Amino acid sequence: MKFDFTNPEPPRASGTRQDEVLPAGMYVAEITKASERQSEYAKTDANPDGWEISVWLDIQHEGRTVRKFDSVKRSDPTRMNEYLDACNLPALGPGQPELNPEILEGHTVAVELWVKRNGKNGVGKVQVHANNPGATKAPAKRPAKPAKVDEIPF
Repeated sequence: MKFDFTNPEPPRASGTRQDEVLPAGMYVAEITKASERQSEYAKTDANPDGWEISVWLDIQHEGRTVRKFDSVKRSDPTRMNEYLDACNLPALGPGQPELNPEILEGHTVAVELWVKRNGKNGVGKVQVHANNPGATKAPAKRPAKPAKVDEIPF
């Protein structure tokens, strides 16, 4: 195995645990890293290359830092907009389809964790947290786009 020293991973925070399962519920998390990657598991008809954004979430729990991971597929702009809304950043849309995931880093968000059947945590809802710079309340919902007459199915 050849190691790549040109792009080293950031050091873990002291005491960071990745394998610890937290009880289901809402937690405060800091986004410590967000980066693009390709994954075999993210390949779909809408995302044939398997591109996704990997999000590292550090949660303070009982005096320890517990790291959880979330992946957002390139074909899921709704989930990406959930992160952007929670960070008080502009949402993606047809006029802005590209995103540099590093803009998420350093933001504090509220995340809902749940316990999967395999006993590991899953990341559910991502919401605004009061410690996020500029956050005073939950962001307003984006207005629905009116349907064209031809798109109405009846």
